[in-house]
Parts: sequence; structure tokens; C-alpha cells
Amino acid sequence: MGEKKIAIYFIAVVCGIVVLANPPRVDGFDANDFVTQVVGYVPGAGAGFYIFSQAAIGRPAVDTDYYGAPRPVVPVYPQWKTSEVVTVGVGGSLILKFNHKVCDDRNNPYGFDFIVFGNSMFSVGGNWYYGDPCNCFIGSGEVSAENGMVSVSQDGITWFCFEDGPYADSFAPTLGRVFDLNNPAYYSGWGNLWWGDQTDPTLPLDPNVDPNDFAGKSLAELCSAYGKSAGGTAFDLRRLADFNNLAIDPQSGERWIQYIKIECLGTDPGPDGLKPEVDAVSDVSCCGDYKHPFCAGDINRDCRTDEADLEIFCINWLGPASGAPAADLHKDSDNIINFRDFAVLAGDWLSNNWP
Repeated sequence: MGEKKIAIYFIAVVCGIVVLANPPRVDGFDANDFVTQVVGYVPGAGAGFYIFSQAAIGRPAVDTDYYGAPRPVVPVYPQWKTSEVVTVGVGGSLILKFNHKVCDDRNNPYGFDFIVFGNSMFSVGGNWYYGDPCNCFIGSGEVSAENGMVSVSQDGITWFCFEDGPYADSFAPTLGRVFDLNNPAYYSGWGNLWWGDQTDPTLPLDPNVDPNDFAGKSLAELCSAYGKSAGGTAFDLRRLADFNNLAIDPQSGERWIQYIKIECLGTDPGPDGLKPEVDAVSDVSCCGDYKHPFCAGDINRDCRTDEADLEIFCINWLGPASGAPAADLHKDSDNIINFRDFAVLAGDWLSNNWP
């Protein structure tokens, strides 16, 4: 096997392939990472003024209003404007749609597939004045949540419900900017020293982050635990009781959904009743999803065509395609891993579809 690998490396050198340790990075997200359409909205009783359903379109708020000035959304001061969140009142519902299939992608972080952002919050001991978050302390660790029932669908007709949760507008509260003392963002008229780049709303929060662990801890400690995540409530399609009834996407080979429905669990339409708010719904980003498809030469499915793929290719050189279907890159009828497949690998060398 060693001679085979040496032979392929020789071919690689002849063909001008250079093995690099760190291929270039590609990152960012756009409007298509979030729901793009409000299919239906019934405000329900007690929705009040928060009935602008388009508030649920696009990414969750990064900044919100604080006495007439923009300030970062933080877990103790959530987005609250009528243009930022929409309320689902008692007996109401909000149906949203992605413009693509949201799949149960194998590489999704922590197995989560989509994230719903509300405006839940932590209580603090005292008031929050957008000062030093190291001096602001979380109260009991309980989140002020207004649980909403979440259901999903492939066609907007047949629905599959997360009957046992998780629930919309619960943990984790939204964080608009990364806690970063070294690279604070500029705000006119405010000496921000703590809040840096925008968080990533397509990155779910580590499920090991437990709100009860932060009782008595500082806001800085809580936000440090978020890392680059914007928080929100993350959902795993596999938690559906009838997950196996979802159809399989022939292209990805995974089960998928495209519609999200959020309904109020509360029964009190009064001002003290619990009615969920929705700011955004995102598709979790991962290697191999709709936006980051596997590269043509990506044998090991890590969204890069590099030395790791070359090594697998070497091991299976001139072997039957049935022994390593992923290395049969040319997809012809010879069923042999040979120069035709190597041409695909060489042509895609150092392609990279994932940060």
C-alpha cells in the first residue's frame, strides 16, 4: 500500500498538485440562511401592537433601541421593537417558509437543524445600563420565557410537532454581538469596550451551556460561554416522534423540512399572559448543507479537497468502486478507481466550501 501511495504522490507532483496544510477560508451568511416568507399569520388574542409578521424575516436583531440609541442585543436586554419581533397570541399561529430544504444534515453542529429566535431574557440583580458586563450579575438562572409550540412541514399541509419541546421564545436569549474586549465595535456617542463583531445566528449554542449554571455569574461570563453563537432555541428534527415519516431528499439522502409553524401555548390573553415572540428562524450552517455542498473531489466529506482525500484515493487506487464508492469520482461505468477519477480530484484540488 505504501508503494501505491508513493506512486500517486508522484503523479500529483507531475500534475502540479501542491499539498498545503491550510486551504483558503470561505465564510459568511445571507438572507437565504433564514426564513424568507410569511405564509400565514393569525395574531391571536393579546398580541397587542406586535403584529408586524415580517419582523420574523431575516436574521435576528444585532442591535435594539435603548433610550433612542442603538445598543447590542444581550441576554438581559432583548430586542423589543415592533419591527424586530412579532407576537403569537392566544389561539394564534405564525407559519414561515424557507426558500430551500432544511435537511437533517449529518455535519450540523450538535445535531441541530434550525434555530428559532424570540426575545426571552435573564433577570439581573438591579438594572442594566449598558455598562461593564463584568459588573452585571444574573439572578436565579431562570429565563423569562413565553413558550411557543413549534411544528414543521415539508409541504405546509402535513405537520410534525415538537410536542415535548423545545419551545420557541425560551432558552437561549439572543446575543447580538460577541463579547470581545480586544475588538469592540464602534458606536457613535457611546464608549463601547465590550461588544465586538456580530454573532453567528446559524451556529447553535453548545447544549452543555445550562442557564442554571449562570445564577449569580456575570453577564460577561454568560456571553463568553456563547462564543460566536447568537443563541436562540435550537431544534433537532430527530427529536420528532414521527421523524421517520419525513420524506428523504434524493439529492442529499437526508430527511428535510421547509415550513415552520409557531403557536401560543398560553391561555391568558391578558397583559400577564405568556405569548411567544418571534424575531427570526435560521437554518443551521454546516459542511455539506444547501449553501456549502461537498466539493467534486471531496472524498471524506469535509468540504475540502486536500491531502486527506488524496490519501483515501491512494489506498483505493485501481480497486473496485464498490470498495470505496466515494472515491469513484468520475461516476462512469468502468467501476474502477483510476486516472479518470484522479482527473476529477486534480481538477478540484484545494477547493474549499467551508470556513
